Amino acid sequence: PSAAAASAARDLSRLSVAARCAYLAVVDLCDLASGEPAQWLTGLSSPVPTVFALEVVQRTLASHATLFLGQPDFRHLLHEHVCPLALKCMQHTVQHQAVTDWEHALRACHLTATLLLSYARAVRTEAEILLVTLGKMLEAEGTPIWQRALVLETFRLLSSDAPLLTAIFTAYDLSPSSSNALATLVGATTKLLTSPQVDFLAHAEFIEPLFLRLSRSASNSKAATFNTALYSEADGSHVTNDYAAALAIECVLSFVHSVVALSERAAAHGTASGEEAAKGGGAERAKIVIGGVHLSMSEAARGEMQLVRSLVSTCWVPLCTSLALATARFSSDEAVQATLKAFQAFTHACGRLSMQQPRDALLAALCRYALPPRARQELQEASALSFAPPDAAYEPLPHTSLSAKNVLALKALFNIAHCMGSLLGSSWNLVLQTFEQLDRIILSSKLTAASPQSAERAAALGGADAATQELGLLHTALSNLFASVTVELDDEALGHFLTALSTQCFASLAHEATSKEKLAAPGSGAGGTAQRLFALTRFVETVLCNLHRAPALWPLVTQLLLPVANHKVPRIRVVGIESLSKVVLSVLQYGMAQRDGDAAPHGGEAAADAPAAGGRRGRPLSAGA
Repeated sequence: PSAAAASAARDLSRLSVAARCAYLAVVDLCDLASGEPAQWLTGLSSPVPTVFALEVVQRTLASHATLFLGQPDFRHLLHEHVCPLALKCMQHTVQHQAVTDWEHALRACHLTATLLLSYARAVRTEAEILLVTLGKMLEAEGTPIWQRALVLETFRLLSSDAPLLTAIFTAYDLSPSSSNALATLVGATTKLLTSPQVDFLAHAEFIEPLFLRLSRSASNSKAATFNTALYSEADGSHVTNDYAAALAIECVLSFVHSVVALSERAAAHGTASGEEAAKGGGAERAKIVIGGVHLSMSEAARGEMQLVRSLVSTCWVPLCTSLALATARFSSDEAVQATLKAFQAFTHACGRLSMQQPRDALLAALCRYALPPRARQELQEASALSFAPPDAAYEPLPHTSLSAKNVLALKALFNIAHCMGSLLGSSWNLVLQTFEQLDRIILSSKLTAASPQSAERAAALGGADAATQELGLLHTALSNLFASVTVELDDEALGHFLTALSTQCFASLAHEATSKEKLAAPGSGAGGTAQRLFALTRFVETVLCNLHRAPALWPLVTQLLLPVANHKVPRIRVVGIESLSKVVLSVLQYGMAQRDGDAAPHGGEAAADAPAAGGRRGRPLSAGA
């Protein structure tokens, strides 16, 4: 045996014969994969191909993670032989893109993915170099598209592993002097989607079926795995720009769902620590160890929440851009639902994390897809996140039909309103503006016959016109929103809700006061009345559903209804007086019923317990309210 082999034998004398053989075999496989002769596997009848050696090394690492992480000698093997092999292969791919063959690059990326997924915490320095190399390959427009697709295949696996994303972000992105490896990968993915090389806007119809195939394959598997079907290809000619774009969208969705899972876990830990503290400071006394530091449960929960906030703050802009691009250009229900689910989940996560800017940006994009474009509004770039200005919200509707994509987006918006109403805060303005336009469309659809150009309009908007039953479901959901959701909000959230309605009401009445169209007389049943007074009507309806909290809401009631009742325009003043009278009478009747119920020996318990389950009860209402 050679001197190197003798040295290895001396160093490994404490290992069993089988473990020593395994160690030396892996060392020789790494040498063979690097193009060097073997030291222990001598006497082979034919040379071992480098791609075969790379594949055996990758499969060995994937199958024996416990051995490599648990034995000091095998951990040494990772640092001294396996990681240098992976670094050499990836750097060769970057420096010699023109001569790198498909088989070698495929196995190098698969080996890199295995190292990052199973061993990133054990080889932190090497993992950072590998991640930075992947980011450079994906970001460079001169990189062949098949190599960028291999990088995306690796990134797809990383994006599906939420704990690994946290570890990578903490190690390589969190400090100011870090390499920002994860942020670079996310930004490069969006850069590819918006690049002229991919031309997503023109090729969406070809990208969509490829994305659906990838999405279905991912949903049918328990865990994300490397696409071994790529091994059956002789070269990278089959990897097109469209396939790379579909893979990039799948990476974005996986990343978003991992971030959502991290936010849910952080929120759950925060809730658990709060409950322990409420029971007597248990959360402060109980200690856990994170990164070698002893922290209380409450400190750990706050730190985890802040870490997820930092991750979202770093990555939400490119993620939102990619989601908006896919939602705008995809047309099938399945593909649109996949992107809208990501929109909805990401919005909920930002609300849970109390991150207003990304929450509002995601809501604005979602509201934009919930309504058809206006007559003067050209189709903007999908990446633009904007909402119709208030002045344009009361212009005549260009048409009254909703596309299938509009309906799906509206359903997602209703889910957000129902599930995270207490987290929306000032974002209720965006949501309620959209619902006001939906109310106008529903009312107009009952008065306007179908347009002869409905088929052309449906094609332009991304789907067939919503059926009558869909409009009926949306109308029911809109009506139930103010009766069922508002009673579950606490006083602060309900205040945000009513403030948003007040803002809309003043905007609509200001437009009405200067409009040449005459508001129909109250009680006439004319369509114009309902369309113009959506916010005022819903404000009164919300107050009537929350009479048990009238004292807490009364400042908001008077802040809106008194100016309307004193409006200089007679027709608006009449409506305001009627609304104020209705609210005052209802409050007095409710107060009298409460007083009579309290005076009765055994009555009134049901009325006294009327406040909804989720809201904080307002102050007891006195008879003179």
